[in-house]
Amino acid sequence: MSLIDSVTPRDIWDLLHVRHRWARPAPTATSSNPGAAWDLLQQPIHPDRTDPRYRQLLAALDTGWQIEEPIYLRPRWSENRTREYHFILRRPHSTAPRLLTVPEGAEVDRFVIDQKLKVTRR
Repeated sequence: MSLIDSVTPRDIWDLLHVRHRWARPAPTATSSNPGAAWDLLQQPIHPDRTDPRYRQLLAALDTGWQIEEPIYLRPRWSENRTREYHFILRRPHSTAPRLLTVPEGAEVDRFVIDQKLKVTRR
């Protein structure tokens, strides 16, 4: 078995996206910690403590999908006190948009503010 045969698609995905804008900056390897850069590559790009639907949004953006504004902040169907964001995503040169629903939370709120997205509240 060669080295190429042992590489998984996840390994390639992680390596291609490690320098993306949401990735943590890579530490420089030093003589006292030569494995620091490799250790960072073994970490997921988007931390596991985030909501999986928010990670799905970030992954879609990483792969070329774009958010179509405005986004919608609406009450959840099952509960009156919680709300969720509805993101309409479109890929360039594609006719079919996709709807991605992400629960409201501090990380998502910060993302919406940082990206200066227009939000329609209801």
